[in-house]
Amino acid sequence: MERVGPSPLLASGRLSVLFNQEVDVMYQRIIVPVDGSARSWNVADAAAELAVRWDCPVEVVSVVRFESAREETEAEIHGRISGSSWADRALPLVLAGIDESVGEYIADIANEQPGSLVVMSTTGHGRSAAILGSTAEEILRHTTTPILLYGPVAEAAAPSGTSLVVAVDGSELSEQALGLAGAWVVGLDLVPWVVTVGAVGVKLPADAAESAGPHSVAGELHDLIGRTVQFETLHGNRPATSLTEFAESMDAALLVETTHARRGFDRLVSGSVTMSTVRHSHIPVLVVRGVESSEEAHSDH
Repeated sequence: MERVGPSPLLASGRLSVLFNQEVDVMYQRIIVPVDGSARSWNVADAAAELAVRWDCPVEVVSVVRFESAREETEAEIHGRISGSSWADRALPLVLAGIDESVGEYIADIANEQPGSLVVMSTTGHGRSAAILGSTAEEILRHTTTPILLYGPVAEAAAPSGTSLVVAVDGSELSEQALGLAGAWVVGLDLVPWVVTVGAVGVKLPADAAESAGPHSVAGELHDLIGRTVQFETLHGNRPATSLTEFAESMDAALLVETTHARRGFDRLVSGSVTMSTVRHSHIPVLVVRGVESSEEAHSDH
């Protein structure tokens, strides 16, 4: 059934705060983990295009296991950056022999400064491919900084397209992505779509409109950004596939999702669904970890 009145997130004013924070700081720096592979450097080039748009530096982070490898890696990175068109905004950082996990360390770097954005490939074949892949999930567990993820089939290029698709599932947690999505819609001048996925064979009550859920959320996003917002309810037992196919059909520049980086929670915000979306998407997926209220966290136990 369609929600009566605004969601708790909108009513509390938190949604407007989230949107305004993103617009105000979009972005002060971009952090790009690289592993020496061509794929990770192609994603770094894509990140640099965004950095030019927002006039911010690109912090290139590489991890090596042993201190003895630092000098060679630094020389390699400086050589790659010096031949790029964005050398003047690059800030290379090589980490060696760190005590904590790679993902947690990168999250710490992101948490040091508001207005950070992490941009990374989830696949790599270089000297430290471990910083890619599953480490993206680890980063999400330790930061609420947005991460723009390029999965194995995504083109390693800056987001391009005419629309943006944000996935919701009726939970307040999923709707925390609206502020982030709204800022990117305004920043890249995109047509926003609010989308949810219903399981095949699940029937709504006769007096409930199929698009009631996303329609209500679309209205909230419209009030937030002052633009027309499209909405759709998809059907499929594989939410990630439904979302990626729809986004591709809408010429989307990117998909936006909230996750809690854990398994077994709401359908579209579970970590497993998010990472499955990343694996199947031909466009980058912008992910942010949702922050549960104390009441939601308590009821989850």
